[in-house]
Amino acid sequence: MSLTFLVRATFAAVLALTAAAAPAQKADRLHKQAPPGAERVQTFTPAPAIWRIADHDTVIYLFGTIHILRPTLKWRSRTLNRVIARADELVVESSDADFAALEGKLVAEMAADMEVKRPPLLDRVRPGKRAAVKRTIDESGFPAAMFDHLPTWMAVFALGMGGLPDDGATDEAGADATLERLFLKAGKPVLSVEDPDAVIAAVRAIPEADLLRLLEDEEAYAGDAANEDEAWARGDVSGLAEGLGEADLGPAVYAALIRDRNRAWTGWLIERMKRPGTVLFAVGAGHLVGPDSVQAMLAKRGVASPRIDR
Repeated sequence: MSLTFLVRATFAAVLALTAAAAPAQKADRLHKQAPPGAERVQTFTPAPAIWRIADHDTVIYLFGTIHILRPTLKWRSRTLNRVIARADELVVESSDADFAALEGKLVAEMAADMEVKRPPLLDRVRPGKRAAVKRTIDESGFPAAMFDHLPTWMAVFALGMGGLPDDGATDEAGADATLERLFLKAGKPVLSVEDPDAVIAAVRAIPEADLLRLLEDEEAYAGDAANEDEAWARGDVSGLAEGLGEADLGPAVYAALIRDRNRAWTGWLIERMKRPGTVLFAVGAGHLVGPDSVQAMLAKRGVASPRIDR
């Protein structure tokens, strides 16, 4: 499971929490420098996937983002740059401004969660899975003792954070943050399609058993993020849904992170089509692929969303 496709607000909240517990690790994970000689040479012209829905006076471009990228990756194509120039507004999952307004509240709530007495993390998983979970913890780069204080949902995302590639990737270089800066610099509004507080609440409501199932899945934290990012930048969406299906995440996690949010966003897009304008709708790339993608849900409601980047 690639953490880059998970809810940005949850990810940022976990980062803030782990900063309080281990500030050195947080800085290291978000601003890790690529080791000498590890720089990747880009040999392709970027052509990331873009879809379009439109009527007589409204155009909405759908663009799937990667939240954490290496700064040297070139991912903005000519087509995307034209879309950016044409768009009147940017809509993201949860804007930096909206998350910042809630950050103190979220961190305070999670700090209170850390004070709750609970079994050590390894004691929460089945005995036969403890060795695998311990390997994932050891490879995360975070202190093992920190995880014993975390609720299980937070541990799942923190372990995903630990799997960030050592190629200089940062959230600041991610597609969402980059687009926000471009639109704000141009004096164009940046809006959120969802309430980050509500997303955090939905994640916290996932049953413990479903979270433990995901925690025990060692494959959920595997993968080659650098190659996945390059495939995304080339416009290859074939692997973007890998690890994000209902069979991978489990029904409850899948519903909370993928299906329910996509359904809500689909309704938002249909309502937005009632007002004129040109919108760039930029959300995690994993939401724009698979059987429950936003495009699939739009199609069920009679709205076509052809791909335009090719």
